[in-house]
Amino acid sequence: MSMTGMIFQFNSDDGKGLLMLSDGETKEFDISQWVEKSNMPSVGLKISYDDSDEKITIKAYNEEEKKSFAYSTADECILHFKEDGFKVITDISGETIRTITLRKYEMGDFAEVVIKSANNEISVTHIVNGKKIN
Repeated sequence: MSMTGMIFQFNSDDGKGLLMLSDGETKEFDISQWVEKSNMPSVGLKISYDDSDEKITIKAYNEEEKKSFAYSTADECILHFKEDGFKVITDISGETIRTITLRKYEMGDFAEVVIKSANNEISVTHIVNGKKIN
């Protein structure tokens, strides 16, 4: 499963640290799990955490990778945002349109995502602290 998180503690002498993931879970890690050698771990760094291939990989979070992702279904889109720490608030299905609202609170920021699915097209509106960002 892929998630975002933050490096909560890191000791560069022994290469061990502690992550706080977007679901609130903490995980220990060591430098062997860090896959991005151009940007080394540091306390406070936002990270991407993946444990899906029987191997844990951790790297600096890349906002552009997330934005370039294309969704084929509304459920796929919901899963993507839930992995990023969002919770489903409403999921309303009409005859031709489905509207889903997800929210999260993180480090003093309020984020909301509204997903609309109609006629096999998906639109996503992302709002952070009351400002539309996409």
